[in-house]
Amino acid sequence: MEPERKPEIIDLNRYKQAVQAKARRKAAPPASRREPLLGSRPRAGLILLLAVAAMAAFWALSNLR
Repeated sequence: MEPERKPEIIDLNRYKQAVQAKARRKAAPPASRREPLLGSRPRAGLILLLAVAAMAAFWALSNLR
């Protein structure tokens, strides 16, 4: 004899809330990850340093007169 099966009652509101809560948790950025100061470009610091050095050289050369 097969045991009697009870019909399951599905609460759609609770299901929707669980899906929305999961989406909110997934969308939140991780708190431990920080963005670098100069962005994601690995050579940005070198380019910035060269630009500052060039400006300092132009300033120094213009003050020699």
